[in-house]
Amino acid sequence: KRDRFFHTVYYEGVFSGYRGMEHFGRTPLFPFGYGLTYSDFGYSDLEVMSAGNGYDVTFTVRNNGKYAASDVPQIYVTECSPEVPRPDRELKGFSKVKLAPGEETTVTIHLGHDAFSHYDIESHDFVVTPGRFRITVAENAASPVLSAEIDVR
Repeated sequence: KRDRFFHTVYYEGVFSGYRGMEHFGRTPLFPFGYGLTYSDFGYSDLEVMSAGNGYDVTFTVRNNGKYAASDVPQIYVTECSPEVPRPDRELKGFSKVKLAPGEETTVTIHLGHDAFSHYDIESHDFVVTPGRFRITVAENAASPVLSAEIDVR
């Protein structure tokens, strides 16, 4: 018996979820990655360095609040001049840190070469288009706090 839901068409393409909200200019009440906390976190000292098969994204997270709490900084990647339709930002990494009041830590998240790829329908494979990319550290999908641009070959 054939499944009547075997073929599903997603008309939004790659612009679903938080990607679509940003692309179509909609503001959600709670953006993707939003979390409640009893503290306030600050971010600083962003560095993006070539490492192995990709890049290491290093930054500092500081608990500026009065309570011990956890934070989940997120890394988004944007192709600056895409040749194919791509989301404005794509989540490519995150890390959870727990900090006491006034404590800070250095976070390093590795982005492999595949973090810069997109699916090519002609070759039926993921490919990286060489060019300029923006790396963004964010509290959630709607709250970028640090960014840097790199050239990917």
